[in-house]
Amino acid sequence: MSGTGLPDGLATAAWQHTGPIPPGHGRAALTAAGLTEVRTYLQSGNILARSALDTAAEVSELVGSVIADEFALDVPVITRTPAEIDAVIAAGTCRVDGRHVYVDYVRGYHNTGRTAPWFTRALGVDGTERNWRTVLALAQLAAS
Repeated sequence: MSGTGLPDGLATAAWQHTGPIPPGHGRAALTAAGLTEVRTYLQSGNILARSALDTAAEVSELVGSVIADEFALDVPVITRTPAEIDAVIAAGTCRVDGRHVYVDYVRGYHNTGRTAPWFTRALGVDGTERNWRTVLALAQLAAS
């Protein structure tokens, strides 16, 4: 691989979960689009795959195109490398850094108005949300 953005071509891509995408169909469509070793985590809007593309932005664009073409969904796709996910885990929650907002919903997610759509509107950028269990599971998948 010639690019510098995706070490060993491994990336995770996530999109705002808007309903189940059948895992087999999603894997097949993403493989046909050029990704390899495509794995999904439940029906949560998360994949782990290898790509010959040079940057995370290119992977996001590819995955977004497949989701739009195959499932008629127009959703933002956020791509991170396993090292980026490991850094998120190491840093913990309840903070803001250059590309991430970390929120600990002490009273529960459903008791707040501060969800991904709210942050998208307030910050003017696309985003997606993942619970901590999903972040940890994605890190484990990437390590396996």
